[in-house]
Amino acid sequence: MLLDARAAPNGGEIEADICIIGGGMAGITIAREFIGTNTTVVVLESGQVEETDAAQELTAGTNVGGKYFDLTTTRFRVLGGSSQRWAGWCRPIDPMDFEERPWVQNSGWPISFDDLAPYFSRAHEVCQIENPSYDSTTPDGGVPPLYQPPFVNDKVATVTWTHSPPTKFGAVYRDSLDAAKNITVYLGATVTNLDGSTEHHVPSVTVHTDESTFTVTAKIFVLTLGGLETPRLLLTSTDAVPAGYGNQNDVVGRYFMDHPHLLSGHVQINRSHTHRPVVASLDRGVRGIRQRLALQRPASDRKFALSVSPEIQRSENLLNASIHFTVIHHAKGESDAVRSLRLVVGNLRSPTRMIRQIRIGAIPGGLGIHIRNILKGIPEVTRLVINNVVRKPRRLGLFAQAEQSPNPDSRVTVDPSDPDRYNVPRVVLNWQLTDQDKDSINRTQQLLSDHLVAVGIGRVEPEPWIASDNWGANLEGGHHHMGTARMGTDPSVSVVDQNGRIHGSDNVYIGDSSVFPTGGSSNPGLTMVAMALRLADHLKTL
Repeated sequence: MLLDARAAPNGGEIEADICIIGGGMAGITIAREFIGTNTTVVVLESGQVEETDAAQELTAGTNVGGKYFDLTTTRFRVLGGSSQRWAGWCRPIDPMDFEERPWVQNSGWPISFDDLAPYFSRAHEVCQIENPSYDSTTPDGGVPPLYQPPFVNDKVATVTWTHSPPTKFGAVYRDSLDAAKNITVYLGATVTNLDGSTEHHVPSVTVHTDESTFTVTAKIFVLTLGGLETPRLLLTSTDAVPAGYGNQNDVVGRYFMDHPHLLSGHVQINRSHTHRPVVASLDRGVRGIRQRLALQRPASDRKFALSVSPEIQRSENLLNASIHFTVIHHAKGESDAVRSLRLVVGNLRSPTRMIRQIRIGAIPGGLGIHIRNILKGIPEVTRLVINNVVRKPRRLGLFAQAEQSPNPDSRVTVDPSDPDRYNVPRVVLNWQLTDQDKDSINRTQQLLSDHLVAVGIGRVEPEPWIASDNWGANLEGGHHHMGTARMGTDPSVSVVDQNGRIHGSDNVYIGDSSVFPTGGSSNPGLTMVAMALRLADHLKTL
């Protein structure tokens, strides 16, 4: 059932077998696995069914590192968490991403891709993905010609994302949670402390509402608050460990990762291209327009990018990265009109999807505001559409989504001098990229440039700042918070074991993307859901 936490008795105690802290994608996924069982589950969600300013204010914090978003816009305190705002693009992280790579310090998961593989089919169902396919060679798969042979080969391959509606976990699964007799979801319930005097066991947690305080006791606690809020709760829970629960080795909050997103360069198209009938996106006329729109967003529920092969990554000591061809470029500092145009054009490629997006409220701000933005920017939008879509283009953009290397100096801390209204110190984010991150994306793009020249498409003109010392000021993250409670076998460099249990604790687990030791270049949502399903199966055995 769903309850307003203010109805809980002030100073009272609630008991459960499992207490899940955080009602987002991972938390709801785990809770659903226990519906109809004899296990009693309490889910504590700080937000409400709909977003509220009061709940969102608790996410405020400070950024002291590389350029990043306002922290109140990077995750959402609401039932369903950030799934209420996500784009829905899904792809498992690659098998190589699980491996210990000698050229990537602190890499390697304590589990393999094969350990997680059985859970991806279940994760597809949870994310409402019908007929998922990551095979870019499927006939009639809607793959744009530039992502097909002869323009890809065993060195530069096409990687594929599939699309969730996107599933708003709060809206989609609210009724089933409400109807479950053994599941209780408390809304407006902000956990402020992991209680207890020993590092080995947490007997209860303290919960605040705007009107009361109560505790929840449980046999098992699962944190699913995300890569910023999970370390925050650990670092501020100092009853047993002065440095924070699970932080005996000063690892909690370190290794913060996101995916650097950047317009990394442009392809100057070879006008004497000999494959013009195949590459319709380089032609004039209606055929060319349709193919250029397909490059921007295929009509199918998939999108595509280029990536150098695992063998090349090994031989060149590269991080993972995916690079997309773009027509309407996503660039730092773009106007509201261009941003809205990208979103609307992307959805217009599939009327069915656009109707579905509007119906479930998945278009940020609603369709109307984006139409207004476009109308206000008509001169800019008209020039862009004529030059980049209608006319035969002289160049295409290259938009990269790259892996960040695990860096202990990239971290989340808390500021005791800046507490929220429940007296919990707020997050301080210090996002730090390394020379390896910069050098890897530069080398990847150079290899791609050599490839595009070899197959006759054209040459790459990199953005001039991409190799500069200040390159980080010209990119942005993806709201993909990972790594701050990383999984591993060595407690000196990790926070949880292969099952998500905090080292040294007998009853506290973490089930969100903060446990990722590395992040690859795939959006983390699908892998996080698969990990949550795996954790739920483990908890059932206890």
